[in-house]
Amino acid sequence: MAGGKLGFLSARRQDGRTAGTSVSATMARTSDGAASDGGPTVAVPTRSGPRADRVRFAHTGEFQSVVQQRVREALSVHPSGENWRLLGQMLIPGAWFYASFAALVFAPLPVWAVVACACSLGFSMAGLLMIVIHDSAHHATSARRSINDGIGWLTSAGLAITPDWWQAKHNGLHHPFTNVAGFDDDIDLGAVVRTLPDQPWKPWHRYQHIYAFVLCSLMYINMVFTADLRYIFTGRVGTRRVEQRTPTQVARLLTKKLAGVTVLMTIALMFQPALAVLAATVLAAMVTGVTVSLIFQVQHCVEGTVFPPRDAESGAIDRQWAVVQAEGAADFGLENRLLTWYSGALNYHIEHHLFPRVPHNRLREIRPIVRATCAEFGIHQTEFPTFRAALRAHARFLRRMGARPEPTMSAANLEVSLPTAS
Repeated sequence: MAGGKLGFLSARRQDGRTAGTSVSATMARTSDGAASDGGPTVAVPTRSGPRADRVRFAHTGEFQSVVQQRVREALSVHPSGENWRLLGQMLIPGAWFYASFAALVFAPLPVWAVVACACSLGFSMAGLLMIVIHDSAHHATSARRSINDGIGWLTSAGLAITPDWWQAKHNGLHHPFTNVAGFDDDIDLGAVVRTLPDQPWKPWHRYQHIYAFVLCSLMYINMVFTADLRYIFTGRVGTRRVEQRTPTQVARLLTKKLAGVTVLMTIALMFQPALAVLAATVLAAMVTGVTVSLIFQVQHCVEGTVFPPRDAESGAIDRQWAVVQAEGAADFGLENRLLTWYSGALNYHIEHHLFPRVPHNRLREIRPIVRATCAEFGIHQTEFPTFRAALRAHARFLRRMGARPEPTMSAANLEVSLPTAS
């Protein structure tokens, strides 16, 4: 990443979002939605008409410029060029995926082996999402956009997911508005699971620390059949319209989504009964959902992370954008090399949120710099020694968020009894 290849560390803009622009306009020209100039004003279309909600991050503080400068200097000492080591690492989950698929389709397997291979297929799909698709969506795989887009499409084609939806949801809403209620769609699970302090409480949330882990198995199925299709046909991510749709765009996106998986399913049905193909597909999808969901949830929805309050009138948040990123994410299991590889270094999540376009195999390099700079500026960091510890913190978080909130005191409900004259 010598020379111009350090552009992702630009002090002016880390991911191309322009202050005051809409999500739809930004998506047309950048794949990474995070703003990093210290205090952008970003307009996001609401569900009702052209008026836009706004998020205004604080401009004060030097943390952002200092940490960017230090990381820029550190990475420029050992530039990675096209990062061939990273590209080589990405071949492993791809080979794993097709080996599992080939065993299911072509090998005469007993039932237990079919189950094992279907689970293996699911784990490989999760690996592709975290190792390959995630980095390519952030344009962290290569300095050339065409390579990133090509890798993203070729990988996601077999998983029935459009990379466009992933970029709109993850890059366009999650990274710019990390842990901001009403904006961060990655951690907003709707009325079923309460993950944000500002979300309305429902009676069933008392039990969410139990049933949420069961619902994880449906996460990938929901991505394929609900969230991605909603984006394709309506241009919406969650409740927000991020793009306008034309019939031509719908056809193009549907082709992206269905072309690869149609070929794979046709091959499978040529050699195996339809019911067996369906059963193996559902099992693999459930394994993918559990794996990705748990790893993604412990990155933010754990004890210790910060959910910045936003003023309803002005949209102001009293923290600098980079501070919101550092305080809103959690690191976990940093000494576990297998977890780091399999998750695409998403366990280095504070570093990833501060520098989403740094390739995942270089996040370990910048961790000491980020840690020291956060400590210097008094920035809170959340870290767990193991993935298991992070899961426990996630369960405690769900239990706390599921408890009925205490009523707040306000001028409207505060009664004052004044003494009467005797």
